[in-house]
Amino acid sequence: MGDEGFRETWNNKKMKDIRKSFMEGKNPASCQDCWQDEELGVVSFRQKIMPLIDESYCDFLKKNVSSDGTQVSPITYLELKLSNICNLMCRMCSPESSSKWESYLNKNSHQFSKSPKNIFEADGVKKEIIDIINNPVFETICFVGGEPFLDKNHFEIMESINDPARLSYIANTNFTNIFFQGKNILELLKSFKEVRLIISIDGDRLRHEYVRCGINLDLFEKNLLLLKENYQISKWKVYSSAAISLYNVYYIPELIEYSLKFDLIPNIFTFISSPEHQSISLLPYHAREKIREGVSRWIANFDLLRFVKMNNLNRLAKNFDEAQDNINKSVSSLLNALNTLPMNCDQNEFFFAETKELDVVYKQNLSAVNASLEEDLKNDQRQF
Repeated sequence: MGDEGFRETWNNKKMKDIRKSFMEGKNPASCQDCWQDEELGVVSFRQKIMPLIDESYCDFLKKNVSSDGTQVSPITYLELKLSNICNLMCRMCSPESSSKWESYLNKNSHQFSKSPKNIFEADGVKKEIIDIINNPVFETICFVGGEPFLDKNHFEIMESINDPARLSYIANTNFTNIFFQGKNILELLKSFKEVRLIISIDGDRLRHEYVRCGINLDLFEKNLLLLKENYQISKWKVYSSAAISLYNVYYIPELIEYSLKFDLIPNIFTFISSPEHQSISLLPYHAREKIREGVSRWIANFDLLRFVKMNNLNRLAKNFDEAQDNINKSVSSLLNALNTLPMNCDQNEFFFAETKELDVVYKQNLSAVNASLEEDLKNDQRQF
């Protein structure tokens, strides 16, 4: 957003140029990540989001765009990253999204000096956000982080909403905390018209704890069980979200089944491209083939309906088609990525150096969670 307000950003030059490009049938350069994913046969962010947007709303936006790209309709959706406040130091994260990473890098004299911008503290921004949300035409508010459930700014906004019953609420969360200042966050969410929670799960129990450095796994699972047992609410949808990297790509079936047992609808995989040294593009040919064969065997034999019935998963039963479709798309994207991602030969040393550094800090060990990865990268046979 830079130094502009939301309304100025809504129709600044960049946004107008993007709209004009779409109207002219062009692919804007700023959207190149999605085009590249789709060329590789990987489900892009664009393809994940579009099914969630009402077609009539898209038509409404198109009808209210002038020839120079100005959008004359008011803002009806906000995605807010209010700060980098977070209690975890996830291996694929950065200071911009984690205060733990910011503190660690500054303390250990790494090259990091620019603190992430807390937009909520900028002059006039708090009032502008609240005014936009309380406009009768506004529809959906989405919080990302950092960790929204630890951010006081998130709760200041929620307390300032005049009529939450007309709004949809979305949050991306690590779900390690469901209380803020003694209040049960899940109870507060009951006042919204619709709720969509997207919970990060990046592996089975062992791999998730390894990737999400600093997590209290027992508390995390306790929160998930509470959600499963006490919040089967018809207007809520609760998803698991996995970021696929070198750390978890060897254990895809275990990752999916671990998230399913908590009655979470699996979201379509995201693939880590930054930091580059954690991308699955580092995998040599023989490792890719091994993973492809294992995942292909699993998906051919996995019976989601049987799994749902055996584990009494009510939310998944109600959203069965979406869950099955997302699993199929995730696996298809993974297989395509393993087939088509260009080989990256230059990052192995950096991967091992950073992995070892965090292993020391959090008393972890890569060999204990993924011995195959360590062996495959150290015995890289790309010349084949």
